[in-house]
Amino acid sequence: MNPDNCCKTFMKPLKTIDVTYAGRTVALPDESRYAKFYSKLSVGTWEPGTFEVLGRNLDKETIYVDMGSWIGVTPLWAAHIAKSVVAVEPDPICIEILNHQSASYPNLVVVHGALASSENVELNSVNGFGNSASSVLGIGTGESVVVKGHRIDEIMKSVGQAPVFVKIDIEGYEYDLSKEIEKLRKYNLRGLQLAVQPQLFEKSLRGNCFARRWQAVAGTRKIACLFREFLPEPKVIGYRSLLSYLVFGILFTFKPKGTDLVFEREVLPQ
Repeated sequence: MNPDNCCKTFMKPLKTIDVTYAGRTVALPDESRYAKFYSKLSVGTWEPGTFEVLGRNLDKETIYVDMGSWIGVTPLWAAHIAKSVVAVEPDPICIEILNHQSASYPNLVVVHGALASSENVELNSVNGFGNSASSVLGIGTGESVVVKGHRIDEIMKSVGQAPVFVKIDIEGYEYDLSKEIEKLRKYNLRGLQLAVQPQLFEKSLRGNCFARRWQAVAGTRKIACLFREFLPEPKVIGYRSLLSYLVFGILFTFKPKGTDLVFEREVLPQ
């Protein structure tokens, strides 16, 4: 099956609405399903730490690579301050939105496909495409499409040895791609914000609940140690330390909680 053909969708002409968040105004799709989200975004209750991290690490010398770009909330915001932005997104609805928006951002490159170690992967929708929860893991509740897979080196080929900050948010698939993500060591990596979703990873596993929970803990710890001796130990958003997250955010809780691991080499002067 040709992934380019199976991922084609037909959308009505895109209308946008200006949304101001984290000090910048960005045109985002004017669709009712995103209205509540925009309310949270505009008052600063949606991932405020993300924009603080990006603000610390991006400047006109730094390239920003966003894997799992959704409708452009973070890459379009970052395009105002970064040298250039590479937005990687597999969702067929979201890629049309990003392609439309890229016309207003000459420093934005949109890559259609998913971070993967294989040529093609199946993307499973959750409550329909266009939703941020679509995943390569077999946890979808709706239709699926085959999309092109992109390895790290393919995504990073335009970066070269320029300073780069990377954000990865791929809805649980990060656990299967630790070897691929570790290839970022070859680049001039200023930092990495890596979303971990142990609750999705656990849901995709087989076996009894105890075995699946331990796999979620072990997998998260493995990811957190990928850049040992290359980048400082990661900050864990919402927790004092990695250990407290593993224990109280995953092991001893009814349902594991997702968070972001933030690896930062240095903080740029403001």
